[in-house]
Amino acid sequence: MISSFLDRQKNMIILDRIIVTVDGEDKLITDPEAIYTETNRHFQTCAGSINEEKIIPPNWQQQYVFKPGIDDSIYENLMAAPTYQEWIEVI
Repeated sequence: MISSFLDRQKNMIILDRIIVTVDGEDKLITDPEAIYTETNRHFQTCAGSINEEKIIPPNWQQQYVFKPGIDDSIYENLMAAPTYQEWIEVI
């Protein structure tokens, strides 16, 4: 909706083929499942690391331990839609 108001065009990238290097040799992939897998692998590793479960350093572990003093009721409406009045206040 905002793009329409601002008269912006929606650009899309369609990945129907990709080239990957396997053992120093370029390989063209056109299978949709293989494209999905390779694309996912690329974005999981493009920043230099693999998205995997990490070990929390000992000096941070205490921050993630259950804290009994927190009232669970504060989370009851966490996913509730904002009221009309809340929308107006924010806008």
